[in-house]
Amino acid sequence: MPSKRLVRHGARGSQQVHMNKVKFDPYRFKVNDQRLPPVVLAFMTSLCCRRCCDILQWKVDYGKYIPLERQRKCNCCQERTVTIAYHHICQRCATERARCAKCQKPPTLGNSTTGTENRGDDTNAEGNANADIREEEEEEEDEAAEAMSAGMPKGELSGKYVFVDQEDSDEEFWPLRGLDIRQLKQRKKELARLQEKDRVCRLRERERRTVLRGALRGPGAEEGADDSDEEI
Repeated sequence: MPSKRLVRHGARGSQQVHMNKVKFDPYRFKVNDQRLPPVVLAFMTSLCCRRCCDILQWKVDYGKYIPLERQRKCNCCQERTVTIAYHHICQRCATERARCAKCQKPPTLGNSTTGTENRGDDTNAEGNANADIREEEEEEEDEAAEAMSAGMPKGELSGKYVFVDQEDSDEEFWPLRGLDIRQLKQRKKELARLQEKDRVCRLRERERRTVLRGALRGPGAEEGADDSDEEI
């Protein structure tokens, strides 16, 4: 049985008739060490557009995601800095150029995996997307579209990454709208927390206790409260 639908006279064959009642679970009979680690699941869609996020999530849901064993060369800086599977440019280049780390294209708001009929022949600004990469993306989109038409609810695949198209409240991330910036936001919060911790450690002992006491009281504390050291 062929893996793809037959194409005759330039037209695709019929769709799959059978519709599964239970969603396929590729990790049902796998032990814990055969499952994808949480770190891979957290970083796999970092700085990817919504369409690529849907494709990568489909690969995970159906056991087709293969983690990257060693770093690969970035198509922009030509250095081995790509550490995430299926990504073609590194995180630094994707942030600087505001492009998807997988398809290397500027994010298009509202574009998801199911919109294969709206797929054009767009090329990236650097001109590095060769025929192999385009063919790989087309195959991934075809497989995802077949999965959608085979009985999977339409909103199940494309509704998980709706937040990617939403505008963030932080002006720093406005140029990256349309990309998955969860890891960047988490990294910024962690850096701010470390800076605040370092600032408190540099204060004198009495000032440090005052800052810690104010943090324990919360925003509703009285301004005229006693600043004695008896509470600590």
